[in-house]
Amino acid sequence: MTAMGPMKHKVTLVVEHLAEDCIQVARKNGVSRVRLWKKVRPGDHYKVDAAPQCDVRFLSFDEIDSLEEGENVLEFEERRY
Repeated sequence: MTAMGPMKHKVTLVVEHLAEDCIQVARKNGVSRVRLWKKVRPGDHYKVDAAPQCDVRFLSFDEIDSLEEGENVLEFEERRY
């Protein structure tokens, strides 16, 4: 029997650059539903809630700025404790 690696959960974020100092971010649920847009500015963070078995992550303005315009798929590893 082989041991499986940690499970990964995917989260789709939609990113729109509104201005040099303002990015709009939303999490996409299901096929095409976008949930609650949030504007992020330098110094702000965006809270990413992955699956309940994963740690919550906070993305900085710079991390979001480095993402592509449109949909971005992030993977989160399931925590093991």
